[in-house]
Amino acid sequence: MQQDAGLNRLARAMGRGAGGDVGPAIAEMTAKRHVRGGFAELGVTRERFPRIIEGALQDNSHKPHPRDASAEDYREMLDASMSSAPGCADELCTSPHCPIVLRKFIWLRQDIQTPGF
Repeated sequence: MQQDAGLNRLARAMGRGAGGDVGPAIAEMTAKRHVRGGFAELGVTRERFPRIIEGALQDNSHKPHPRDASAEDYREMLDASMSSAPGCADELCTSPHCPIVLRKFIWLRQDIQTPGF
């Protein structure tokens, strides 16, 4: 299954081995980087969404993700990531569909480097 293969690659990249639980690793890395709030806290505005989405769709780095994302998928993830309100009840969620996981993973990859992104 593509989703399982993607999570296995992510687990290996995080030093957890294939099939490893990436949730705790994401939580640890998030705590080290002091990621607390949503994108709004970082200075990202909704007016920037079209540019961010266009760049995400053109960037080949999203191709190996466990799930293909459309422009609407990216918009929904960005909307959900604007606040610190959780997208699900489980802070250690590892679902590639979870906006919290996406927000943390993007931050950890340093795709968002400045508040003016």
